[in-house]
Parts: sequence; structure tokens; C-alpha cells
Amino acid sequence: MARKAEEKMPSEATESPKSSPSSEKAVPSSLSQDLQDRVKKIMDEGDIQKLTLKAVMETLTHDLEKDVSMHKRAIKEFISDNL
Repeated sequence: MARKAEEKMPSEATESPKSSPSSEKAVPSSLSQDLQDRVKKIMDEGDIQKLTLKAVMETLTHDLEKDVSMHKRAIKEFISDNL
């Protein structure tokens, strides 16, 4: 079904944007440098094989004393880009 919808769309709408080689590991724009640094530190100090997104989120929430759930997707992308 999705294939039929794609066939009806103009080619510009279905093409993925070209990315430059330097932007391959682009950081999600919604993630501040402070959060990036903290997530990187958690990853460096923890056992990567056992580290979960939930544990990272809980650690950040505890350290910052504020809810970071609005950044969950960006944090998840940052972690996967830095593994």
C-alpha cells in the first residue's frame, strides 16, 4: 500500500536529502551540549553491554533534578550514533 502512495508522489518528495560526509554523525539539534556531555559521560562510566536508555534517562533526571523525557528521542539517537 505504501508503495502505491510513493508512486503517486512527485520524485522530489520521495528522494531522501543528500547528506555530506561530515554530517553523517550529526547530533540531534534538540539535544544541548550539556546533555550530550552528560550522556557521553554516563556511557563512558557504565557497562555499555548492560546500559539501557531507561537507566540513562533516570541518571540524567536525577543529576539535573528535572524531567528530561522530552529529549528521549534525541538522547536515543545520540546514544546509537555514539556506540
